[in-house]
Amino acid sequence: MYTVGLQSAADAFLVSSLKAQVALAFFVLFILIVFGLGSQKDGAVDGAAPVFLPGSHLLAIAPFFRQRFKFLNDGFSKTGQSLFQFNMLRETVIVVSGESARKSFFANKHFDLTEGFRMLSGAIPVVKGVTSNLQHKRIAQIHKRLSSVQRNEHLSRLIAPILGDCRRVMETWGQSGTFDPFEKIYELLFQTTVRSLSCDELADDSAQVARLKELYDTLDSGTTPTTVLLPWLPGPSMLKKLWATKQIYDIVVQAIDARQRSGASKPDTLQMLLDEQDERLVIVGFIMGLLVAGARATGTTASWLITYLGEHECKDAVITEVEQLLANYA
Repeated sequence: MYTVGLQSAADAFLVSSLKAQVALAFFVLFILIVFGLGSQKDGAVDGAAPVFLPGSHLLAIAPFFRQRFKFLNDGFSKTGQSLFQFNMLRETVIVVSGESARKSFFANKHFDLTEGFRMLSGAIPVVKGVTSNLQHKRIAQIHKRLSSVQRNEHLSRLIAPILGDCRRVMETWGQSGTFDPFEKIYELLFQTTVRSLSCDELADDSAQVARLKELYDTLDSGTTPTTVLLPWLPGPSMLKKLWATKQIYDIVVQAIDARQRSGASKPDTLQMLLDEQDERLVIVGFIMGLLVAGARATGTTASWLITYLGEHECKDAVITEVEQLLANYA
């Protein structure tokens, strides 16, 4: 026995065209995804887990993609906690703020900062076996090499070329006027990140650095709600990201091949990786993944720092301190 009207609706669906049936099926699927799969299930949360953001279906978390700062602030306000979570289809996102919440994050071995950056930012090129789906051994090896890159001995050798990069880039800003710190400061930090984490062949080539930055920006801007929620859907943004990833891969591989063919030995990160006889996939993945991770984190921090200092009462004291350091050690 059918409910009143349901029989006629079913008959109408069966006699409709294939296009209409497919369109209706997609519409129903969309409704289920938006209001069903993205929602928190009652009783599914561990008592020790971070509190769920109220109403965490996809419509409620839509501002995450376009008004992220406001979304996060509203989340802290609604939950009253410095640590909360929400669902994004199959993924669970943990949001932290403050010293105690950060300690909880870094002390929990089940949290994956790299995976979160890859999924939510989209700026890390996804190449299976190179920057994603890595074996634990390769991940540990990349972390070990990153630790070596951060040692004083290696960083000391990079001071002179980094200062040279800074002078060259900053001279293009001119002696007066204004600029957007989130454009110019990031451009500077991208250059110094390429210098610190790749090789001289790339860092010395301004055009190649600009090309890499453009390609990583393509990956970042190509991250849309659709590519995050439905990464398997071959839409225009996904195709752009795939093409940009291939070009980044080719640039990095060509630089590695050029160094190996030349037989030259240079005091840079690529040489350190080659001297350690790391797997080629580890070397390529190290450079491709960490270039944007380093530039994004450092560039964003530096851009906000300059922005806040611009009108802060301690600006003059900071300028004086920098000038004194230059007078003492330059």
